[in-house]
Parts: sequence; structure tokens; C-alpha cells
Amino acid sequence: MVFDVMMPKKDGFETLKELRTFSQLPVIMLSARGDDSDRIKGLALGADDYIAKPFNSDELVARIEAIRRRLSFLERKNTPGELIVQGLNINFDERHLNVRGKDVKLTRIEWLLLRELAVNAGHLMTYYNLLSRIWGPEYWDDYRILRTWMSRLRQKIEVDPADAKIISTVPKTGYIFNSK
Repeated sequence: MVFDVMMPKKDGFETLKELRTFSQLPVIMLSARGDDSDRIKGLALGADDYIAKPFNSDELVARIEAIRRRLSFLERKNTPGELIVQGLNINFDERHLNVRGKDVKLTRIEWLLLRELAVNAGHLMTYYNLLSRIWGPEYWDDYRILRTWMSRLRQKIEVDPADAKIISTVPKTGYIFNSK
């Protein structure tokens, strides 16, 4: 789905917030408001991409295709049916997460991050790997977006997000999903 931030009746941020309550449909936001705070806000609310106007229509098509490729790659990727570790019960087939006995809803980006980390449990996932696999190679150095989403994911799965036990940070390098 592609929509503008500045729309009549309801702005794009509110529309995205509402959409994320019931759908993980990929979203690209367009806007004449291209400053960093608006971009970060859109991405933090669950947009998969944010393009400032004026933009090249070929670039928009390329970004849509990049999202489509990532989705098809993730669907094909060999993942276990279920993983139970440290109070988490992750059902990959049904995209269902239970944390210490409670069902937890994840945004599409949070789910993609958790899946990528869990499938590679025990192995260092560098910032570059995660950014490239989740958002695409054009985001290889956008550490702020990764830190924002990782913080949101930790809030949902860690007992104490400030003392992360499930997803460890390797400073200036990446993250490790601890399966023990």
C-alpha cells in the first residue's frame, strides 16, 4: 500500500496507526514532509519505507519491487515450524508469538526481525545483515531505524528490556538471539 502523509480527513500517520491494528500489509509513505523526524515517525509507526517528494517514479517502483522480493524470500526461507526458548513460544507457520503464557502481537517489521534473529539463533547478526535482509541493501547503514525497531521488539519479549537476555547486543556490531 502506498499513501501520502498529508491526506484529507485523516493524515497518513493516523491511517498507518489504525492499519497496523489489524494488518501487516507492507506500506510505503509518501510526503512533502521529508525531514528526519517525520521519516522516523513513519518508520516507527510501522511503515516499510518513506519517500520524500519530489521523487522519481522509477525509484518508487524499484522500492515496491524490493519489498516484494524480501517478502517472497522470507516466505521461501527454511524456518522451523516452532521454537520454544526462554519463555517464548514462536510458531513460524502461524506467525504466532506467546511470551510467558500471553499472546503477543507483533508488527510486520518486529516479526521479520524476530524471525531473522531466531532462525539464526546463537549466531551474530550484524547490523548490515539485518538492515539488508529486513529493509533492503539501500538501508545498510541506517542503524537508527534498526535500534528503534529492536527496542520495540525487546519491549514485547524481554522480561526486563534494559537487561536483555533473549537478544544480546554486540556493541557496534549487531545482535545475537540467545537460544539457551
